[in-house]
Amino acid sequence: HQLHERVDVEHYTTGYRRRLKAIAEEVTRRAADPDSPLLSHPDFDAMLRILVAERSGHGLTVEGLRYGFAQVTATQSLAEGERLIVDRRYADAEPRLRMAELIWQHLGAQPELLKAWAALGGLHVMTGQTDRARTLLEQARQEAHRLGDAQTEANALIGLCSLAAADGWSSLERNSLELLAEARALLTFI
Repeated sequence: HQLHERVDVEHYTTGYRRRLKAIAEEVTRRAADPDSPLLSHPDFDAMLRILVAERSGHGLTVEGLRYGFAQVTATQSLAEGERLIVDRRYADAEPRLRMAELIWQHLGAQPELLKAWAALGGLHVMTGQTDRARTLLEQARQEAHRLGDAQTEANALIGLCSLAAADGWSSLERNSLELLAEARALLTFI
């Protein structure tokens, strides 16, 4: 193993931006889907149509408002869940993080979904649910690496290291020095 991991700069810069653009296009397509069960309800759509009519000339659309509402709800749920973890209110944090996960997953917003997985993994580390934590953190790490999201990958690696340190490093399938070297390289890169 290498103690000084190398970072593929293109993968984490131009490649990452290219993949984010493709994801954003897919998210926009999904958000505009009027048959979306997560974002569509007759009463909700009626309210959105009223807002669009009241603000005609501002370029608002029902689809845009539907997406904006989902995005704001998921973003606030994730932030609130993370704040509740810091406050050690774990039982209150999980439903908010799950809400963010559900919305981002539905929209296909992979970068945000990975942040929700990493936060849920961290929550499970704190509550001693090591199997759930390991699964979510490894899932977040792998997908963040595939996407090229260095920050989320580093956060997931740190979570895995915390989890491994808590159980004497016996839970890792990979060499602990390799894991630490990857985290260090990414943090240096960031």
